[in-house]
Amino acid sequence: PTLPVQAQTAPLPVQTADDPWLYKGSDLVHDTEWKFGRLPNGLRYAVRKNGVPPGQVSVRVRIDAGSLNERDNERGYAHLLEHLSFRGSVHVPDGESKRIWQRLGVTFGSDSNASTTFTQTVYKLDLPMATPQGLDESFKILSGMMTGPNITQQSLDAERPVVLAEAREQPGAQQRLQDAMLDLMFAGQPVADREPIGTTETLTAATPASVEAFHNRWYRPERAVVIVVG
Repeated sequence: PTLPVQAQTAPLPVQTADDPWLYKGSDLVHDTEWKFGRLPNGLRYAVRKNGVPPGQVSVRVRIDAGSLNERDNERGYAHLLEHLSFRGSVHVPDGESKRIWQRLGVTFGSDSNASTTFTQTVYKLDLPMATPQGLDESFKILSGMMTGPNITQQSLDAERPVVLAEAREQPGAQQRLQDAMLDLMFAGQPVADREPIGTTETLTAATPASVEAFHNRWYRPERAVVIVVG
């Protein structure tokens, strides 16, 4: 039954030409708690104030590049670059990022981590005791990780065995089931054989120059999204 006129609520706003990037081309109802924006260089961001738990801030940086963006001789590069990005950059020396975050109460592996899929690489940072100074330092580190990671022979030689070890440990029952499902559902398509872990051959043949070329091609501001909640 139709509600009495006085009991009906005003309709919520829907998509308009001036809406934030998340709502472009959709009729989703806006969540006004989120603040969206786009920098002049194309980088998109979303910010939301959240007081629970108090004093904590979560940051996610998403790059629209995963294993489907790799060439045949770059299999595994998106995931390998994820590992290399944590080591150091134009802003901090090799290994210093982890030490700075540890001083800010961050535990590596749980509070700071990353994941690579077919379509994206997402970097995660949770600051348990956020301060303005800690946020500034953290954004500086993340900025360097995205724009200028130290892709050197030394860092590559250190991280390549880690990635190859992950590849050796992966083929368990769950992974074999996933592989079989992908082969069936995406037969004849790149998804069927473009697992983010890559191949031993391409990872072994990777050089600083070849990994940096992948980085320069895909780690672009227009392919980046920064999300901050806290």
